[in-house]
Amino acid sequence: MKNVQKLLLPLLVVVVIGIVYLFYFSPHKGLGAFSSFDPNSHAQKEIVVKVVSARGIQQDASGHMVVFFAEDEAGVVMSVQTEGPLPDGFDKAEMVTLTGHIHGGVFSATKVEVD
Repeated sequence: MKNVQKLLLPLLVVVVIGIVYLFYFSPHKGLGAFSSFDPNSHAQKEIVVKVVSARGIQQDASGHMVVFFAEDEAGVVMSVQTEGPLPDGFDKAEMVTLTGHIHGGVFSATKVEVD
């Protein structure tokens, strides 16, 4: 009985650490939802989205502002606006990670990363 008690606590600790790792620290790269953003907040959050390449990529004349479209896990398509050039490989990417916020029905991205 004492041997079982000596093994139970370490085993329980290992299980708890495993659960915390799986649900908190493990990278989650599934699509995110635009609905999780507060349109009244300027807090920068990350989201993984699918690029809607059929809608194209537009740039202003100076090349500073880039606009493209992205789709979230619920199928919501939103215009994404970012400054500067897009990262290498963007034209072939299916999914990208955006950092930014929603303002006026447009996702304003401060960072675009190809997954």
